[in-house]
Amino acid sequence: MEKPSLAMNVHLEADLKARWVAYCAGLGKTPGAALKETMEQQLEKANKKPPPPFRQIPQALDNEPKVRFEILMTKSEKAVVEARANLKRCRNVGGSLMRSAPG
Repeated sequence: MEKPSLAMNVHLEADLKARWVAYCAGLGKTPGAALKETMEQQLEKANKKPPPPFRQIPQALDNEPKVRFEILMTKSEKAVVEARANLKRCRNVGGSLMRSAPG
Protein backbone atom coordinates (compact mmCIF):
# COMPACT_ATOMS: atom_id res chain seq x y z
CA MET A 1 0.00 0.00 0.00
CA GLU A 2 1.41 3.37 -1.05
CA LYS A 3 1.60 6.25 1.44
CA PRO A 4 0.00 9.52 0.34
CA SER A 5 2.49 12.27 -0.42
CA LEU A 6 2.91 14.96 2.22
CA ALA A 7 4.38 17.38 -0.30
CA MET A 8 2.48 20.00 -2.27
CA ASN A 9 3.69 21.74 -5.41
CA VAL A 10 2.76 25.39 -5.78
CA HIS A 11 3.57 27.21 -9.01
CA LEU A 12 4.24 30.92 -8.47
CA GLU A 13 5.20 33.72 -10.77
CA ALA A 14 8.90 34.58 -10.53
CA ASP A 15 8.27 37.97 -8.89
CA LEU A 16 5.90 36.53 -6.27
CA LYS A 17 8.34 33.74 -5.43
CA ALA A 18 11.24 36.18 -5.09
CA ARG A 19 9.23 38.47 -2.80
CA TRP A 20 8.07 35.47 -0.71
CA VAL A 21 11.62 34.13 -0.34
CA ALA A 22 12.89 37.57 0.71
CA TYR A 23 10.00 37.99 3.17
CA CYS A 24 10.68 34.58 4.72
CA ALA A 25 14.41 35.30 4.96
CA GLY A 26 13.55 38.45 6.93
CA LEU A 27 11.55 36.28 9.33
CA GLY A 28 14.37 33.76 9.57
CA LYS A 29 12.16 30.97 8.20
CA THR A 30 12.26 28.78 5.16
CA PRO A 31 9.58 29.51 2.56
CA GLY A 32 8.00 26.10 3.20
CA ALA A 33 7.89 26.56 6.99
CA ALA A 34 6.36 30.03 6.64
CA LEU A 35 3.76 28.74 4.16
CA LYS A 36 2.84 25.86 6.48
CA GLU A 37 2.47 28.28 9.40
CA THR A 38 0.30 30.58 7.28
CA MET A 39 -1.94 27.68 6.25
CA GLU A 40 -2.32 26.55 9.87
CA GLN A 41 -3.28 30.09 10.96
CA GLN A 42 -5.87 30.40 8.16
CA LEU A 43 -7.44 27.05 9.05
CA GLU A 44 -7.52 27.96 12.73
CA LYS A 45 -9.32 31.22 11.91
CA ALA A 46 -11.74 29.42 9.61
CA ASN A 47 -12.72 27.00 12.38
CA LYS A 48 -13.55 29.74 14.88
CA LYS A 49 -17.15 30.87 14.99
CA PRO A 50 -17.55 34.64 14.85
CA PRO A 51 -19.21 36.22 17.88
CA PRO A 52 -22.93 36.82 17.49
CA PRO A 53 -23.80 40.31 16.24
CA PHE A 54 -24.99 42.87 18.77
CA ARG A 55 -28.61 43.82 18.43
CA GLN A 56 -30.09 46.99 19.78
CA ILE A 57 -33.38 46.58 21.56
CA PRO A 58 -36.03 49.04 20.37
CA GLN A 59 -36.60 50.59 23.79
CA ALA A 60 -35.03 50.29 27.24
CA LEU A 61 -37.07 48.23 29.67
CA ASP A 62 -38.69 50.28 32.45
CA ASN A 63 -37.58 47.88 35.17
CA GLU A 64 -34.01 47.63 33.88
CA PRO A 65 -31.52 49.35 36.22
CA LYS A 66 -29.75 52.35 34.75
CA VAL A 67 -25.97 52.62 34.67
CA ARG A 68 -24.13 55.92 34.54
CA PHE A 69 -21.01 56.34 32.44
CA GLU A 70 -18.99 59.31 31.29
CA ILE A 71 -17.30 59.86 27.95
CA LEU A 72 -14.64 62.53 27.55
CA MET A 73 -14.52 64.09 24.08
CA THR A 74 -12.84 66.97 22.38
CA LYS A 75 -15.03 69.92 21.41
CA SER A 76 -14.97 68.83 17.76
CA GLU A 77 -15.96 65.25 18.64
CA LYS A 78 -18.85 66.52 20.78
CA ALA A 79 -19.99 68.79 17.94
CA VAL A 80 -20.12 65.80 15.57
CA VAL A 81 -22.11 63.71 18.09
CA GLU A 82 -24.58 66.56 18.61
CA ALA A 83 -24.96 67.09 14.85
CA ARG A 84 -25.65 63.37 14.39
CA ALA A 85 -28.13 63.46 17.28
CA ASN A 86 -29.97 66.33 15.62
CA LEU A 87 -30.22 64.29 12.41
CA LYS A 88 -31.70 61.40 14.41
CA ARG A 89 -34.15 63.72 16.21
CA CYS A 90 -32.55 63.33 19.63
CA ARG A 91 -32.83 66.15 22.09
CA ASN A 92 -30.52 67.27 24.88
CA VAL A 93 -32.11 66.81 28.32
CA GLY A 94 -30.02 67.69 31.34
CA GLY A 95 -26.78 67.19 29.44
CA SER A 96 -27.73 63.83 27.92
CA LEU A 97 -29.15 63.08 24.52
CA MET A 98 -32.63 61.59 24.45
CA ARG A 99 -34.52 60.26 21.44
CA SER A 100 -37.63 62.29 20.57
CA ALA A 101 -40.89 60.50 19.94
CA PRO A 102 -41.87 60.44 16.27
CA GLY A 103 -44.55 62.80 15.31
